[in-house]
Amino acid sequence: MFRKIVSKRGYIFTYEAIVIAFIFLSVFYIGYMVYSHNMLTALEEKKDTEKFHKALLLKDYFLRNNKFPGKFYNKTYLDNFTNELDIKEKTFDLFNNFSEYKGLIRFIIYPNIYDEELDNISDEICANDGLQAITYNFSSNTFKIYSNVNTTFNNANLSISGMDLIYFKENVYIPKITGMKYGDSINLYGCNGDHIYFKVNSEIISASARVVTNNGNPFITWQNWRYATPILIINNLNQNLNDYDVKIVFDSQSYINSGEMRTDCGDVRFVDEDGNPLSYWIEPNTIDTPHTVAWVKVNLAPNEHKLIYMLYGNPTATTTANGDNTFPLFFDDFSKGNLDNTKWTYNFNNPLFVNDTYPNGINFTYLSLDYTYYNNHNYIIYDINNTHISSISTYYPNTSVRFHANFHKKYEEWGGFYININGNDYNREVITNYHWGGEWLRAESSVLNQDYDSYIILQDPDLYDNWHTYEIQRDGGSSVNFIIDDAIYKTIYSNIYTGDLPISFYARKYDYSTKYGYYPVPQDEQNGNISIDWVFVRKYVEPEPTVTLLSSDVIFTVNGYIYKKPLKSVFDNIDITPNLNVGINEIRILSSPLPVEFLIKTNENTDFYYLTLSPNNVTIVVKP
Repeated sequence: MFRKIVSKRGYIFTYEAIVIAFIFLSVFYIGYMVYSHNMLTALEEKKDTEKFHKALLLKDYFLRNNKFPGKFYNKTYLDNFTNELDIKEKTFDLFNNFSEYKGLIRFIIYPNIYDEELDNISDEICANDGLQAITYNFSSNTFKIYSNVNTTFNNANLSISGMDLIYFKENVYIPKITGMKYGDSINLYGCNGDHIYFKVNSEIISASARVVTNNGNPFITWQNWRYATPILIINNLNQNLNDYDVKIVFDSQSYINSGEMRTDCGDVRFVDEDGNPLSYWIEPNTIDTPHTVAWVKVNLAPNEHKLIYMLYGNPTATTTANGDNTFPLFFDDFSKGNLDNTKWTYNFNNPLFVNDTYPNGINFTYLSLDYTYYNNHNYIIYDINNTHISSISTYYPNTSVRFHANFHKKYEEWGGFYININGNDYNREVITNYHWGGEWLRAESSVLNQDYDSYIILQDPDLYDNWHTYEIQRDGGSSVNFIIDDAIYKTIYSNIYTGDLPISFYARKYDYSTKYGYYPVPQDEQNGNISIDWVFVRKYVEPEPTVTLLSSDVIFTVNGYIYKKPLKSVFDNIDITPNLNVGINEIRILSSPLPVEFLIKTNENTDFYYLTLSPNNVTIVVKP
């Protein structure tokens, strides 16, 4: 029997009807809320889409209205030259009045490395009043435009703010560099990627191209070297870096296979912009590999962009690499077959040196720290539970040690920054398999005692009984980087020792009283045994200088005809006369690490019209 409820007005309800009504209303409410949410979401998405489309239209309108040529060019140029050009490139002209976009649009242009290299030689190029270097300040960024075809320049001061900003990255060509006229001749300049257009109304009697630098031809005293690769080094810090060793990685194997480089890299040299030789050393185990590592000592001014060159291609040259000159803090490659008492302290007699050969065929000598060998021959003088070598000098926290070593056993070997004073051996940053940590090598940093120890296990069986290159970088106290073969990177941020430390390598006796790892140590794994091929210490800062190998070939086209020359050969003039015409000509620099100068000479004093369009990444910021 249904229970009934009678209202004051006499209406009769059942409890079941009320429950059903409540359920119906709940379902309706939930459905309504879901529908409303979906509708609001759809409206918001539509609003965002419309906002994006509006921003896209504004950006396209902005670029379309400000393509080359703008409104502020010499009328003679417009009438006699630019109107005749059939420009296919997508252009953006900085010489415009952008005030109508204030509050809606702004743009940002960042120079590339080729623009910056041109800036380095701009004093030479801009010596004549015909070519103007205009400093352009915008949004806290400063760059230069080189031009002489404009009559005025509006330094846009567009301000834009707000949360709803949309950024568009555009690859466009902007007018920058033109040239300088000298009577019946003209000098045109361009960088990597530039398109140069010029018009002459008289017969061209000679035309040539050459690479330009501040110092003419840096290879004038290196005529026996056939090839040169430019290397751009950028100091990322606002401080001097004196006697700083920069790492340069190149593929010597490809050069050797093509016959351009000696098989032992003996013809490799590094020179500065004036052609002066620089101290360098090449890691011998990396020669004739795709990852050849050279270290070059340079001086860098604050935020400096320095250009140096790697020369090669002289089959009769022999190496001048010198580790002691390159690494003034510390270097040893044990090539003399003895321990240098001015560099090392050690606790044994008759050090064991072994002659071996790298996979590339180069012979080398390494030092063996095999505890069993020295103990069985009674060569250990003191501290008889280990064999070790330690550098006499200690090194401040902003240094890095790099060494080529072979950890033969799974316990009791370590190398790196390490000191043992009065039994306290916890001040260290090392690569180790010290017994308590188990069978794997570890990157370890500790200070004071065992309660202040941090480590990262390097669980890789290939690290045993194989040669690897290890580097430990101390940044001054906040962290330590551990690098293996320039491929494995580990960083420790705690328990960092901030004092000076020597370089040490240890091979220790098996300790029967200590529980080892995760299983009993086999007989053949007892007692440490580490081999060291070479080791050096260098200065270290963060961030390190950026090193970029630029293309060593210069490739450009003249009216479609391709010229391709190694960099070293184009410091002499290249004749391009046969491929130029009376009227409009086009030169495209497809690849060049340095600016290129084109000298055009006619048979009479005539009008020249010229323009360079340069590729740049422009960010358009739109507030819809």
